[in-house]
Amino acid sequence: MVSREPIPNIVESAMIRGSYDLVVVGSGFGSLFYLRECLGHLPRTARVALLERGAYLPHARQLALRSNSADPEDPDRPTSADRYYRRLEGEKPWNFTIGLGGGTLCWWGQAPRLHPSDFGMRRLYGRGEDWPISYDDLEPHYCAAEEIIGIAGDSDRVGPFRRSRPYPLPAFRGSGIDMALRERDPMQLALPAARDSIGALRAQCCAHGECRLCPQDAKFTALNGLPAVLEDARISILTGANVLALELEAGHARRVVFERRGRRQTVSGDHVVLGANAICNPAILQRSGLGHPELGRGIAEQMGANVEVQLAAHSGVDGGTAATGQNIRLLDGAHRRAHAAAAYYFDNRWKHHGLRLERGRHLNTLNLMVIAEALRSERNFVEVPEDWDALPVIHHATHGAYAEDGLRAALRAVPEIFAGLGLERVSEPVARPSEAHVQCTTPAGTDPGRSIVDGDLLHHRVRNLSVVGTSVFPTAPAGNPSLTAAAWSLRAARRLFGAG
Repeated sequence: MVSREPIPNIVESAMIRGSYDLVVVGSGFGSLFYLRECLGHLPRTARVALLERGAYLPHARQLALRSNSADPEDPDRPTSADRYYRRLEGEKPWNFTIGLGGGTLCWWGQAPRLHPSDFGMRRLYGRGEDWPISYDDLEPHYCAAEEIIGIAGDSDRVGPFRRSRPYPLPAFRGSGIDMALRERDPMQLALPAARDSIGALRAQCCAHGECRLCPQDAKFTALNGLPAVLEDARISILTGANVLALELEAGHARRVVFERRGRRQTVSGDHVVLGANAICNPAILQRSGLGHPELGRGIAEQMGANVEVQLAAHSGVDGGTAATGQNIRLLDGAHRRAHAAAAYYFDNRWKHHGLRLERGRHLNTLNLMVIAEALRSERNFVEVPEDWDALPVIHHATHGAYAEDGLRAALRAVPEIFAGLGLERVSEPVARPSEAHVQCTTPAGTDPGRSIVDGDLLHHRVRNLSVVGTSVFPTAPAGNPSLTAAAWSLRAARRLFGAG
């Protein structure tokens, strides 16, 4: 099946006038899934303004540019995340996409749920913070997000990720190593993927292994999966709009201040949804006079490493998609009191280490991604200059001993996973510079003194302001965050605009 390109309702600045029922900032997983749910409850006469800093790049244009992002002033020129923030010399990069669709464009489509224990770290293990929602609170919304996205997964073997509905698409075929492990290890699961396994919703995945710019358009993006949102007649989309701050009156967000093509202007709305990203969200709130001890603090993402595993017989590069399996033996347990949880992802590509050179052993190799959770740290923060034209500055001193110890423990345990399968060699680990998961700078919680938003993603002080996306995560669990951001947005919008 070939996906249809949407025709978004993109307008010029002069057409953004009057007051809107809803003003949405950003167009990634948080914003668009929140907006999708809202549209089901808003009247046909409602008016929505969507402000996106980046440009609109159809899929074919992304392939031509070899980029998910383009300069909004010059859409023929690719752009990168480091144009939108500053970092100190020697510190890690932070990867994200500036464009209509945000992170839905550049993600690789790995879509596991978070472990039920991830939501209660402080209560269970005395570490980090508890989330203001539980796995059971989010479970039906996980199902809804999976159906919207079109997730391929194994409904018969879900481990601790209890489900009320089956996956909408069947799981991909695992690699030889992956399938051999599934026969003997109950902690070896199919990795849920937002890539079409049978061509039912989009083109079928070709296992090309370049999912950031999927050549088939088989991976879910806002452009191939949410056309009804982008084309809804109630929505006016303004690209190239750099949101700077919110103007408050009597404790409510009344106007959104943005700049486009060198001109500063405002748009009014009854409710504002802030879903830029975990760097821009705290910057916008700080400029709006909504400073808080936790605002911008604790910027985090998981800590990862790649290792090559060589086995005598089994192949690690003959599966049906870019990554086929996950091993969750260290994803939860009493060890989380001492060090981080970790997940093992079975990459179905040989590009990191190359094919083996021994005769008859070319495919007997596996790139194993080892990912450890991280906690917020006061040493890591977003600095917001007083000059609105200056870029936010990212200070990231460390992933923290908790994450570092967890990653080391997970790497030491790699041989145990493959015991009995003819393990020949495990390479030295190679650090992964970025997981492209920017999180934790506007954390959600029940205590307004320790968090920015509540469990319904409403700002504690400004109750007509919702903050969405991964910036609201109180911790950075080992699982990929995009599906959870989408599900939490669906839940929050339903509770505010729908039946709860």
